[in-house]
Amino acid sequence: MLSALGPSKIDVWLRDSVFATDTKATASVSLAPEQLPTDWNPETDRRLTVWEMTHHLLRIYYYEKQGDAVTAALLCKLGAKADGARDLAYKLFTVCEKNKWRAEAQGYNALVLGWPDLTRLAQERPVRHRADAGKAAVKNG
Repeated sequence: MLSALGPSKIDVWLRDSVFATDTKATASVSLAPEQLPTDWNPETDRRLTVWEMTHHLLRIYYYEKQGDAVTAALLCKLGAKADGARDLAYKLFTVCEKNKWRAEAQGYNALVLGWPDLTRLAQERPVRHRADAGKAAVKNG
């Protein structure tokens, strides 16, 4: 889909939005990270994407400044899938830097730079809060 947009349109799309489809799949809308729903739960999202994970992490960590503990709690819910969000945040930071979108680059950069502390906090959380905890119990049991 991205390739059909062409290079300049891809840049605008990456800079400005999270791509979401309405529930009836009849239309698509673009949402800036700060416009994403605050009640989002990755454990109940049936269409969980790396793009969506990245921008919800960005929303709570950078735009809403909810702090490391809240962001780490979301990382726990994402489990091993969270690494893809880190990789995408880094890629989007480089795209923003290349295009001189400094304000957008700051958010992605903050998330990437905070990642080591966020993952450490996520790992320190009690096992019952981690998405991968059930998988570990099955393997050990």
